[in-house]
Amino acid sequence: DRLHEYILTVMDTTDSDGVCIAARCLGGSLLTAYLEKYGSEGLVKNVMYCDVLSDGCTVISKGFSGQIDFDSKSIQRYVEQLTFCDEIDFGIGISIPVIADEIVTTTLDLLTQVGVADTIYDDVEKLYDRLYEALIPALFHSIGYASQPIYWTFVEEEDYDQALNVMFGEEGSEARTYFAGLIDKITAYREKIIKSRETLYNTFTEDYDIHIGVIAKYGFLNAPIVEGYDELSDALASLKDTSFGATCADVGSTLSEEYISSRVALGYGDYISPDKQVDTSTCLFPETTWLIKNVHHDDFDPSGKALAEKFLSGTGVTVENSGYARFRVNDYSTNTVSDMT
Repeated sequence: DRLHEYILTVMDTTDSDGVCIAARCLGGSLLTAYLEKYGSEGLVKNVMYCDVLSDGCTVISKGFSGQIDFDSKSIQRYVEQLTFCDEIDFGIGISIPVIADEIVTTTLDLLTQVGVADTIYDDVEKLYDRLYEALIPALFHSIGYASQPIYWTFVEEEDYDQALNVMFGEEGSEARTYFAGLIDKITAYREKIIKSRETLYNTFTEDYDIHIGVIAKYGFLNAPIVEGYDELSDALASLKDTSFGATCADVGSTLSEEYISSRVALGYGDYISPDKQVDTSTCLFPETTWLIKNVHHDDFDPSGKALAEKFLSGTGVTVENSGYARFRVNDYSTNTVSDMT
């Protein structure tokens, strides 16, 4: 409601008939909720979703529901890639996108303190089987995530009931009573938005005439504490989620030649990334989805910012007429972004 009041103020001040909005990460959940309530008023013209977790976030969803799965090799690889991952402080004293790093670091510290450092990789899963009911909710509550409604928008449908039990206990528990207002709020979001996401997005575009674009990134492993750590990711969010449905190979592999040939035969060859890892023809918005490789979730490259501005200021901007390639790649050695070849 406050966002709506602000938009009306902007329109009045600028004497305009509408606005365009870019939403990033957590902002995507807020914007989708806003459009569900106010989109029919026709005030929003163009929307650019950047690194938005459209279908949940594996790290948060599995973390909230206590489904921790350690793999020694994945932890090693994840630590190695942290060289490229800068932390960003959004003014609240903690770097929001690095929740996975917080969990990994805290967990390793705890394990060291209880004396299992020497056999850490062998004993981690057994330890979590015994302690996760106390450790996981305490961890997520201590860093503030479990009590913020916005993070619950990332819990996937299949994990929701279990997440409630892990974070707040069974029905009738003291925590359930204490957090009743929060639970009502996140349940309402789930009923109104999460359960009908695809229908909602179609309503936004077809009924409300909102032009929607997507920028998503990949090139990193997911956090090693959950299944699916080897999904293409920006180190926090899986590409299949941030791209609104791309078909992806796992890290270190490519789509099968059989799959690629079948898509090419159907006329979708241009939607296959040059590295053969991604097919964007299966995205919800394939004509307005741009991907960039080797950029962390925390970072936003200048070319991506320029693309977002062009998309929001123009009418009918698509991959074909944008001047920006569907697939781009960041070269860390020169810190430059170029079209992927």
